Amino acid sequence: MSVKIQSPPLLDRVMETLRTCADMLAAVPPDSQPGEAEMRELKGLAKKLNRCRDPEKADLVGLRRAKRDGDGEEELRKAKKRKLERERVQKEGEDLFGPALVKRDV
Repeated sequence: MSVKIQSPPLLDRVMETLRTCADMLAAVPPDSQPGEAEMRELKGLAKKLNRCRDPEKADLVGLRRAKRDGDGEEELRKAKKRKLERERVQKEGEDLFGPALVKRDV
């Protein structure tokens, strides 16, 4: 096998890690199915992943078509959304410690 790792100790570590991984994968039966608890956890992770994804990028073909056929409305909408988000974050940063203190005459 030809590799481009110069240092012999590093090559030994990499090869040992690969052997360990190969042994671990060989120990798992190829027709094994995840258990019920694992399936619940995986479904939860899949839902979380779908919520975190940009819904506009889920349909890239439709997005590309809308950009090509549209007259720039998409870009304007995204720019406005970014501006509103930036203003909201800035306002939250200013309101972190509450409103400014006002000097009262007593």
